[in-house]
Amino acid sequence: IAKEPSSYGRDMFESRGYDFYGYRGNDGESTGSGGGHWDPIQKTETIPAWIEVLGFRVRKPSIEKTITTWTLVSDASGQGGWDSNGDGKFQKSEADSWWLKGGGDVSVNNAKINWSGLKIPNGKSIGDVFPISTTDAFLKLPYETAATYGGTSFKVIGPSQVMVLDQLYHYKYRPNNSAENIIRNFMNWYGKPEGQGTDFMIHYYNPNIQIK
Repeated sequence: IAKEPSSYGRDMFESRGYDFYGYRGNDGESTGSGGGHWDPIQKTETIPAWIEVLGFRVRKPSIEKTITTWTLVSDASGQGGWDSNGDGKFQKSEADSWWLKGGGDVSVNNAKINWSGLKIPNGKSIGDVFPISTTDAFLKLPYETAATYGGTSFKVIGPSQVMVLDQLYHYKYRPNNSAENIIRNFMNWYGKPEGQGTDFMIHYYNPNIQIK
C-alpha cells in the first residue's frame, strides 16, 4: 500500500512541542519568556489518499486534517513581560529589571543579538563546545552583547557556524584566585543593579550563528 502524503517534518516538531519559529511548551502556553506569548493557528488541509491495486494507483476519498501551528506574539507594551521598549531585543537593562522582579526564565530571539567579533577558537571542531568569558566578551563583542550575554557557551555545528547554548543569568562571584577572575568579579560588581534578584535561564530560539 502506498503511503499517504504527509508533512513528516512538521508533524514531528508539533508532536514534541516545537515549531519552526522556536520553543514552546507542550500545552502551547508561554514558557516564561515575558516578551510574548504563543498563539495557536489552526487550519484544515485536504489530503489526497491513494492505494495501490495490481500495480495501479487508485485514489480513495480525500482526508481532512486539522493542523495546529504556533506563533510567538510579542507583548509589545511589555505587559508583565521583559520587553519594556517593544523592540524584541533582550538588553541588559531589561535583563536586570527581570532579575530584580524574579520574573522567571525567558525565551530570546537569537537572530536579534549582534554577535559580531565572535570567533571559533583554534582547534575546535564540529561538536565541540566553547565559552566566551565575560572579560573576553567585553574585549571582542559589542558592549550591549557583552553586558547581557557575557559568559555564554557555543557549540560548533559547521566550519563557520555555531549554535548558542542556553545560559543562566546571574551575578555570582568567582574565587579571587586569578587576574581574570578578579577583573571579572569587579565588572560583575560594577554592573550589578541595586537590590536582590533571582537568577533565571535564557533560552534561545533561532540559535544558529554564522561566523563572518
